[in-house]
Amino acid sequence: MKFLFFNAPVLFRKPAQPAHQQLFETFFRIYHHHPQLFPWVLPSPLSKRGLLFTGFRSDTFRKYSGLEIGLLTGSYFGYVRLPGALPGGEGFVNTGIHHLAFTYLQGYKKHFLTIRKSADTHLHLIDSDSRKSAKGLHHFTSFNFYDYSLFVEEICYCLHHYLTEKKKMNTPFQYPADVEQVVRLAEE
Repeated sequence: MKFLFFNAPVLFRKPAQPAHQQLFETFFRIYHHHPQLFPWVLPSPLSKRGLLFTGFRSDTFRKYSGLEIGLLTGSYFGYVRLPGALPGGEGFVNTGIHHLAFTYLQGYKKHFLTIRKSADTHLHLIDSDSRKSAKGLHHFTSFNFYDYSLFVEEICYCLHHYLTEKKKMNTPFQYPADVEQVVRLAEE
């Protein structure tokens, strides 16, 4: 029986470091106070304490916009490629509706998302449990874990975006920690 499992791929996620978790908590709180500042980020339908990235803004991740969606929690970051997307931000995803099915973490439960890609390459979440609406037309794809430390650049971009937009807002916000200190710790 051992030969059956010899070639099976095993995906291990590299856990987030405490500084990464603190960075996530900072951004998570800011996002929930000011979600209008981050139209490319949504509360995750897959995790109670997670965020779904339908686009990316940092220099490193911008090339993945319109090709992949990301799921960020305090413990891990992972992504799902849309049909036509290739590794390295390559490939072409047609505009229109895409029904995705995938498993992640324990791999026992299938998750379904319906995503619409607009002509301007933006991705929009239409439905987070689209089993019935797609009528069996789902594209099964894999959920890929990504090294959390590499996604810090995107989170820092979001925090920088918030700090620049904060000057325009009149509502005070108490940080869970000093943002500059959190960013410095995460980059170490």
